[in-house]
Amino acid sequence: MTLFAVRWHGRARRQYEAQLDYIARESPKNAENMRRRVRAALNLIKSNPRLSPVSLRVTGSRQLRVGKLLLFYRVHEEHIEIVSVRHGAQQF
Repeated sequence: MTLFAVRWHGRARRQYEAQLDYIARESPKNAENMRRRVRAALNLIKSNPRLSPVSLRVTGSRQLRVGKLLLFYRVHEEHIEIVSVRHGAQQF
């Protein structure tokens, strides 16, 4: 079984960290739990990158929901690129 590498677009990494910072203001424990959940979800798509549905919000990407976060990613030949991270309640 092929495992795809996960790469973060710089903007997506900043969006992700901003979401975790926001959560941590209320509860550092919840922020750490979210970090673990995202890591686990990314490990799942490493072996099956087409597991998540095609996104209707971000062209050419797939949408992975982890709690209230939406991770948008593109599948390349040998890697997965996280291109955007949003809170599910955010307007696009």
